[in-house]
Amino acid sequence: MKRRKKMLWVTDPWSTLDHPRETTLRLMEEGLRLKIPQYWCDVKTVRMERSRVLLDAARLTKVDPGRATGGFVFAPLRTTGPEEFDQIHYRPDPPVDHAYLHPLQLLWLGAGRKLVNCAESIFALNEKHALMTEAGLMPDGIVSSQQERLMGFLRKKLRAVLKPLHLAQSRGVKLLEYSTAEAAELLRAATADWSQPVILQEYLPEIQHGEKRLWYVDGRVVSIVLKKPLAGDFRVNIDGGSELKPAALTRQEKSVARRTGAFLRKHRIRLCAVDLIGGKVTDFNHTSPGLVVQMEQTNGNNIAETIMKCLDS
Repeated sequence: MKRRKKMLWVTDPWSTLDHPRETTLRLMEEGLRLKIPQYWCDVKTVRMERSRVLLDAARLTKVDPGRATGGFVFAPLRTTGPEEFDQIHYRPDPPVDHAYLHPLQLLWLGAGRKLVNCAESIFALNEKHALMTEAGLMPDGIVSSQQERLMGFLRKKLRAVLKPLHLAQSRGVKLLEYSTAEAAELLRAATADWSQPVILQEYLPEIQHGEKRLWYVDGRVVSIVLKKPLAGDFRVNIDGGSELKPAALTRQEKSVARRTGAFLRKHRIRLCAVDLIGGKVTDFNHTSPGLVVQMEQTNGNNIAETIMKCLDS
């Protein structure tokens, strides 16, 4: 009989999670149903003592339907090392700041090759611009901290989307108009007085029709939904009420999806969520890809089962 992989999921503290909608907990629930050993760890317990990386982990034993806060049953917490597990899924929410990176560095020292996704890619690949090296996959854009270069790009495009490089969930994302007096001031503030790089991307008017979320496992798309922007806004905000609808890919989008999948496989990124607007990749999330619960509800299928079976194979 095949030995099941022993999986550890490292997240933000339990009290901060949105338990019914949390992708990590949905995957753990499905793993338990498939009899794959599931363990949970608070990222704050990851530490080094006496030259050894340690953490506190608890085995999941039961999940009540609906995954309410009190619907999870765990065995008692115990102190162990990351080397005990076959896979370590590091899923604190961004931003990718010191609080995010320091525990990941410890886990990499303790059991680096067991991390999913691989730590080297998380360290090296910024989610906002890594795919810019693949010609034609992302919208035209610039990554810089220099006032003249950023303003020159905005002058050329007239409208551009400003994104901080270290934030997520649309935080700090703004639509800039070259004709407005505030554009330079917004860029100055976002770059901390022209000292920190940001990304400016050309504005894609296709956003009015929505953006497509593609969920990847091992470079293969396993689910797609259309995310609609909020009324009167160009941004999608699921927590703020953006609507999800079933979707399919056009021929152009299928080509982009294949090229993106090859990029993910090359960099050993097993789990990833990618957003497309007008056939262009505008964002990809390999630090903590989410929306599995909402995508299952929208499409009426069990994405979590597909993901967990791939991880256990």
